[in-house]
Amino acid sequence: MLEKGEKLVLKIESKRIVYFSILMSTYEGLGIVRTLDPKAAIVEVLTTKDMIGDLRALVKSLRSELYIEEI
Repeated sequence: MLEKGEKLVLKIESKRIVYFSILMSTYEGLGIVRTLDPKAAIVEVLTTKDMIGDLRALVKSLRSELYIEEI
């Protein structure tokens, strides 16, 4: 049986979406990034219940280098 996952919806600088996606791919198992609206720079990160805290911690730490907010 598959476990229900978690997701974060984030607003990021549009020019940094690719950077964020590549960065997320280096954290194997942390989450999968999907661009929901490229013009509005809205992305969704799918993750597990076990990893949601780590994902939020990463997002918080990234605020020092790029505009990123949970919406």
